[in-house]
Amino acid sequence: MEEAEYGSVYRLTVKGTGFSNPDGTSRADLIRRFIRDGMDVYLEPEPENPHDPNAIAIFIEVKRWFFFGPYRYQIGYVSERWAKSFAKRFAAGGKIVEAYVRSHHAPEDQTFPRVSIEAVGDWKPTPAKPAKR
Repeated sequence: MEEAEYGSVYRLTVKGTGFSNPDGTSRADLIRRFIRDGMDVYLEPEPENPHDPNAIAIFIEVKRWFFFGPYRYQIGYVSERWAKSFAKRFAAGGKIVEAYVRSHHAPEDQTFPRVSIEAVGDWKPTPAKPAKR
C-alpha cells in the first residue's frame, strides 16, 4: 500500500438506515432516538454476511443502566463501494482508529434517515513474522 494511505480519512454516508436489524429494532428509530453529531461509531467487518462477505456494519454505543454497561446498536452499513476496499485492509491487519457522526438528518416522515460519518483508517501493513529455520 502507498505511504499516503496510512492515516487516511474517509467521509462516508451510512447505507441501509431504513431497514430493521435482525432483532426487529428499527434503525431509523434508533437513529432518531440516539444519534448525536460528534458521537463515536464503530465499524465491524461481517465476513459471514450471507449477502456480501465484504460487508462492514456500523454501530453506535448506547449507555444503559450503570450496572449493565453500554449496548451496541447497528444503524447501517458502509457502502458497497468502500466496503470491498476496507475489508481487504482489515484482513491485512488495518483498523479504523477513530470514527464519529459528522452530521445527521432524521425527520419523522423520512424512511431512510441520512447519517454521515468520518472514519480514520490506519492501514499500515502488519509486519510479516520471520520464517522459522
